[in-house]
Amino acid sequence: MNRNMHWNRIKTLTLFVAFASIIACKEIPPFIDYSVPIQLSRDTTYLTTSTLPTQARNVLIEDISGDKCVNCPTAAAIAHSIKENNDEGRVVIMTLHTWKLSNLTAPLGKDTLNTDDATNIIQTLIIGDIQGLPNGSVNRKIYDGKTEALLNPTSWESYANQDLNTQSDIYAELELIPDKANRSVIANVKIISLKEINEPLNMTLALTESHIIGPQETKPGSQVVIVEDYEHNFILRKTITNYGGINLAQSFERGRTFEKGFEFTLPAKSNFDNCTVVLLIHKTGATDKQVLQVVEANL
Repeated sequence: MNRNMHWNRIKTLTLFVAFASIIACKEIPPFIDYSVPIQLSRDTTYLTTSTLPTQARNVLIEDISGDKCVNCPTAAAIAHSIKENNDEGRVVIMTLHTWKLSNLTAPLGKDTLNTDDATNIIQTLIIGDIQGLPNGSVNRKIYDGKTEALLNPTSWESYANQDLNTQSDIYAELELIPDKANRSVIANVKIISLKEINEPLNMTLALTESHIIGPQETKPGSQVVIVEDYEHNFILRKTITNYGGINLAQSFERGRTFEKGFEFTLPAKSNFDNCTVVLLIHKTGATDKQVLQVVEANL
């Protein structure tokens, strides 16, 4: 090997090492929503002049969980109990597996439950940087006496009952037309403002899945154990709109009605029969992002 070839190899190796070092030290950027704007198969709005319907206010419990959080199964059981103790459809659960807090949320199974959508919802719509688990929110609402929407699971039921005993300012209706052969779904949405509302509202469609069998750390005694056949329920698989939703309007007359149709395909790893679509109507303020109404429909 001549001297020129030798020095060329050294230069090439040096550049490679330097490039690899730059990549290794590159800071991971925050999650940014690069989703393509949703295409609507139907999109209309009009003023309803007939008698308006009424609807009780439903409750969304967002259970922030992780595969390595030994106390999260207890929180899941609390959320499930609240749902079971109320009429069908009054309580909706979304279990959010974040990419943050990796010591508690790092995936244990082949079916990764963590999603960017869950991470972004927690960071931008509920709390920001979360410090520990289990935790969650009820209607993303900052209740009287509280300074943030994040709530300990032991308090979920008492706060949920406050909203369950009120009438909703928003009527929401969700109809699904599933096509199992093609793994696609049409979701038709109808939303009516039941009073004058002088602030912007967004709507979000999300897909959840239950009966997912996979590992979960628990601590039944003094030792941490991994339950290999734990059943994960109400897992947020993805948001059909982007995670922050799409804007309905900046303000609303009483009777303002929106009808929208969405067509989407289920993720390949999801079991069609175990999936649910969730519809949220929520505020978009700097500090007030509460969910005003939530409904769900099973595939």
